[in-house]
Amino acid sequence: MVLLVTRSSEFAAAWQHSKMYLQETGIAVRSHLTLLLVLCIIPASLRVYLHLRTRPAQRWEINLSEALITAWRVLLCAVCIWAISTGHQWHTFKERLFMPDQLELAMQKLGLNLGGTLYVLLWELLIFALGMWLVHQLLSLAADLLTRNGYRGGRPVRRKAVASALRNLILAPLSVLYVVALIRHAFS
Repeated sequence: MVLLVTRSSEFAAAWQHSKMYLQETGIAVRSHLTLLLVLCIIPASLRVYLHLRTRPAQRWEINLSEALITAWRVLLCAVCIWAISTGHQWHTFKERLFMPDQLELAMQKLGLNLGGTLYVLLWELLIFALGMWLVHQLLSLAADLLTRNGYRGGRPVRRKAVASALRNLILAPLSVLYVVALIRHAFS
């Protein structure tokens, strides 16, 4: 019985933290929407192009596009860290990143924090996974509704292209911002 009470209090704490992370994610999106859309439009348009092209892509084209998308995602991660951090937190992060002894201390502190709150973190990650799955399902439904018309010939390809674009424009930045918010609190 004590284990059940402890787990329910951990879930309640995780639920409160998740609401706080979601609020911080919303504020970051609202404050930096244009920048996030500009960063996400390149991978989204590249994915749409690959889905809608008529001839099969060659191996080098796929590798080049994946390299470009990866580079843009790394840039997106850096911008998300910047967008969700205050000026002081960004400065502290940069100091820790470029000073090996500070980075080591920060990682030790992160490990202690994660070890001490492991069950809460697991609940937070479960809430995150369920939330992102729900967003994914809503985006798939939106893609289905956007591609619905009388012409059935290329509908699956168009649906896949629209779904990929929506995931790259919406799901990718939201999930990265949320994870950055989660990790940021473990660092602080």
